[in-house]
Formats: sequence, structure tokens, C-alpha cells
Amino acid sequence: MTGKPTTDLDRLFEPRSVAVIGASNTPGKMGYRVSQRLAAEFAGELHLVNPREAIIHGRPSCPDLGAVPGPIDLALGLVPAEQLLPVVAAVPKGHVRFFWAIAGGFGELSSEGKAREAELLALATERGMRLIGPNSAGMLNCPFGLNASLLPALPPAGRGLSLVTQSGGLGMALAIYAQDHQLPIAKIADLGNTVDLEIAEVLAYLRHDPDTKVVGLFLESVRDGEAFARELEALHEVKPVVFTRLGRTRAGQRASLAHLGITPGLAPAAAAAASRWSIPAETSGDLFNIAKALAFQPLPRGKRVAIITGSGGIGSELAELCIEHGLDVPDAPAAIVPSLARHLPSYAGVGNPVDLTPIWWEFPGMYPALIKVLLGSSAFDLVIVGLLDVAPTVEGMIEAMEDLARDPELQAIGKPVYVFWNALHAHRPKLRRVEAAGFPCFTTALETVRTVSAVAVHAAAVAAGRPADAEPAVLVGTA
Repeated sequence: MTGKPTTDLDRLFEPRSVAVIGASNTPGKMGYRVSQRLAAEFAGELHLVNPREAIIHGRPSCPDLGAVPGPIDLALGLVPAEQLLPVVAAVPKGHVRFFWAIAGGFGELSSEGKAREAELLALATERGMRLIGPNSAGMLNCPFGLNASLLPALPPAGRGLSLVTQSGGLGMALAIYAQDHQLPIAKIADLGNTVDLEIAEVLAYLRHDPDTKVVGLFLESVRDGEAFARELEALHEVKPVVFTRLGRTRAGQRASLAHLGITPGLAPAAAAAASRWSIPAETSGDLFNIAKALAFQPLPRGKRVAIITGSGGIGSELAELCIEHGLDVPDAPAAIVPSLARHLPSYAGVGNPVDLTPIWWEFPGMYPALIKVLLGSSAFDLVIVGLLDVAPTVEGMIEAMEDLARDPELQAIGKPVYVFWNALHAHRPKLRRVEAAGFPCFTTALETVRTVSAVAVHAAAVAAGRPADAEPAVLVGTA
């Protein structure tokens, strides 16, 4: 951010006025879809700009930005790259605070595109506008009800995950994931080629944003490493940050260069900060899963795992994966064995993992009782619950899990529960109910354990008041 003004991003993420350049009445066009959604949903002042259409979605339009009563908090540029420069050149100085350039065709292309991008930035700077993008899918502020993006709909709104990315496709993937998994989303910001507004500035805003509980980063390049490092450390002090870092291989670097037109990778200061002040997520799926676990459940107080399933083999797999990922699976202490045995058939093994055996019809009563016994023991810090095969179909099972999530006794214990869910796709609505109750679900044993391991390492770092890299997570198959 050296040489750039300190920017109040409240007017970017909560604009009082929005102008859409390239709004259209023609179905199928980008300008039609975006302006139609904003016309239906945005509660502030909306100005539609198109020199060839006087009425759009029943509203009078303006021929250019200069004709829009100012000042304008946020202008969305939906016109193609070759039309964007004259649009920006015609903006009166001080008329627009933020200009979000959606179009591609700039620095990610040839030298001609890079020159066009430099001219776009110069024009915006001369007019006192902060430029976001170009080559971006836009931005969402879900609790504010703002969809200033190419995404077709707002995902579930609430205090939860805010994502900062340089990939519009990743933003769309998160919106889909959030809808499937009841994950509340606060903000999604695709910064695209990131030519002006820096990632560090957005991190500073999210640090104070009451709707942001967890921050996700899916980044290919960070230019201002010193500012990024400062803001990431400050953000880490108050909110967890989950970071998927791209450009780790030569193939990935080539892809990033073609995608954004900027040199992939992190400056040394940014790389050091990322390793110290964020939770590493190897994939976007890991990022979403870890964020969901952090958003839904309290942090574990340690890495001692209790496992309960209706399948002995799956219990063994979970136990092995836990050990391989740096977690502990201690045996059940003698003091709680009678309490466990009280809820199990005589032929069931009483230990850890707890194998309920396939007496499925008893599961709605057994699972909640056993989970509370395990979490009530000082020997365990968290529980992994296997809801597998027949279990999700048993009458009363989902209701039992919903009731357990609301149980004051469980809430008073304050330890997390994570669910390994393995059932027919036809039962996905039941998974959504379990997650809506507050228990995060994961659909493979490996992703369950990878998520729990990452959260446990983060929790240990927070408890010790030390950087997250002091006890790195073990991710099988990674360098």
C-alpha cells in the first residue's frame, strides 16, 4: 500500500449508491442478469447506465456515469475491455469512490492488454477512484443483501466465512458449497488482477467486520508483501485465517500467469507471514471444510480424539488416519467404561473407537448418550461421529442429532463434534439438517481427519499464544 491512500472500505462493501455500466434489457447478457438482480434486491440508490436504452427493468437509465447524480459509492463496469477505458475517462473527478472492473482482456493477455491495464489504472487514479480488478467476478456482501457480482444468487448470509480470492470461479464454488452445507457467508471479494486495491486493505477491513468470523484466502500473488504481513498478523490475533496458496509448482505458476498476468507467488515477507499467521489448506476443498469447522463448532482444547461409529472397520480407519495426521486416540479411561457400557450391547467393544455394532434401530438413543459421556470425560477434547450407511435412514436419528446440538448439557461442555457422513446422495437433505443444527459434516474419512487436524493445530497455537507454524499440520501426500 506504499504511496496509496488509506481507504475506508465501508462504502465499498456497504454502498449507499451503486451504478451499473452496461445494464441491459436483453436476456442472456451479463448486464441484464446483474442489473436485474440489483434492481430486485438492492435497497440503496441504483443507477443503470446504457447510452442506447432509456428504460431498463422499468427504471430510467443514464447515458454515462457523468449523468448519474453523484457521488457514487460503487460503480460496476460490465462492458468489454475495449469499451471500459472511454467509460472511465468520461467520469468526472471525485464522482465515483470505487470502480469494480469485471471485464477480462487486460494484464492477463498480451503486452497490449498490459498497456490497456496500466492506462485503466492511470485514468481511475486521476479521477480519484480506487480500482478493483479488472478480470474479476465482483463482490458479495451477504448480510447486507448485496450481490455486485456475476454469481447467480446470494449464498446463506450470516456471521461466518469471508473469502478473498483472485478467482471468480472459486467464489462461485464457495457459493455452491455454502448452499449445500449451510455455511454462512459474510463477504466474497474477487480482486482479479489486483492492480490497485491491495489484499492487505481488504484484510484490514475484515478484521473489524462484525459479520466475519473466519477469513479464507485463495491467492495466486501478493504484491505488497510488507503490508500483507502486517495485516495478516493483526487479523490472526482476532480471527482465524485459512489460506490456500497457489503457484506452488511450475505448472501452477504457468497457469496463474496466464490467468492473472501477474507473477505468481508471495514476496518473502508475505510467505513468512502466511506460514506463521494462517492455517494452511492444500486445496479449496480443505479451505471450505476448515472454515466450516471453525464457523460451526468451538475450538478443541487439545488433540485427543474420541471416535464413535456403527462400523468397526470405519472406526479403525478413522483412528489410523488420526494418528497419521498428528492427533491422539487414547483409550477410554476406566472411569467412564461403566457409563459407556450402560448404552451398549454386551457384545460391543467398550473403548475408543466406540463401535455401536449394527443395532441401527437403537441408534437415536445411543448416539447422543454416548457422545455426551465421551465429551464429558477429561480424557477427550473432541468427538468424531460416524453417521454411515444405514444410520442416517433410521427413524428419529436426524432428530436425535438436532436435539443433541441444542442440548444445554452439551453446549456447557464446550467441546466440538465433527461428523463423518457416508450415505446415499438421496439423503443429502438430512445432511443439511445436521449441519443446520451446527454439526459440520464431511463425506470422506480423510477429509474429516484432515479438517480436524488443521483445526486442532490452530487451536493449540492460539492456546499457547504462538504462531500457527510452531506445530505444523501433517498432511499426507504433501511436501
